[in-house]
Amino acid sequence: MRNESIDIMKAIGIILVIVGHNSEGLAFQYIYSFHMPMFFIISGYLWKERSFVKSVCHDFNRILVPYIIYFIALILLDCILDGVSCRKLLQDLLKIIWGSAVGVDVCGLHVNGVTYLWFLPALYICKNVFNSLYILWNKITHNTICSSLLLCMSVFVCMCVGFFVHRRLFALPFAFTMGLNALGYFYIGFCIRSLFNSNLGNLWFGMVFGVIWLLTGKIGLNNMALCEYFRMKYAIIAGVTGTFTCYYLSSFLSYFNCFAKILSIIGQYTISILIIHHFVANYAGLIQIDNTNPILNVLLTMGIALIYVFVHYNISKKYIE
Repeated sequence: MRNESIDIMKAIGIILVIVGHNSEGLAFQYIYSFHMPMFFIISGYLWKERSFVKSVCHDFNRILVPYIIYFIALILLDCILDGVSCRKLLQDLLKIIWGSAVGVDVCGLHVNGVTYLWFLPALYICKNVFNSLYILWNKITHNTICSSLLLCMSVFVCMCVGFFVHRRLFALPFAFTMGLNALGYFYIGFCIRSLFNSNLGNLWFGMVFGVIWLLTGKIGLNNMALCEYFRMKYAIIAGVTGTFTCYYLSSFLSYFNCFAKILSIIGQYTISILIIHHFVANYAGLIQIDNTNPILNVLLTMGIALIYVFVHYNISKKYIE
């Protein structure tokens, strides 16, 4: 059974992603203090152990198939609009493999970044590295405490390696370094699963987390697309407390049946909405729309996203029934 509060959290998160990419100042600061950490924490909370092969295949179908199909569709669109160019075709194909937010020059050939969609390959790497580490330590040692400690240590090492290599040396293809760096937040989500399952409905808990987030979110920033953390210790606290604050807000919103239902449906389509957001941001000019206008960009993205979500949801529901 789906957890409605988690779906509402994801809906709030994807809305903040769209707004965050079109904001500045204090709004940008607070959104970037927790919105991407929240997605990795939620992924860690929802994670289920699978064999290596099953995990790789399951996440490939769920995360990477939409990512690959979308970029192949863009390649075909570019070929129709601008004609076929072998150099451009190679650049576009390498972009899919590169998968990082910003571009890179390889042997005199510039490979563009995938901008907002860095999250998808990074999430794929993060989930499967964690799954592999979990399986590894549980096979090596059957002692729960020992395997938990080894898992914690290996996650920390991988996170540090990802951060150091990305920031000090070079980014690796397929957002690998960003995926490693995100393991810390993923592991936090895995660890606090039992807390989410306990009774955290007390308003006072939500208020405490909210106050801490308001204090730390103003000075700590998580720009996970570039592995940049402004005042790291405050950024980590803001990322965690902002997630908990969003959880309490989602739990509160779940009492408003109609509104909660809409948000929970939106939360089930975050990957699709992220892809729609990328398309609008990069191709709105094709229909003579000024995609540099932040308010227009947000409204256009959310409008298209809502149409897609509810059409797809109703078709799926009818098909299942």
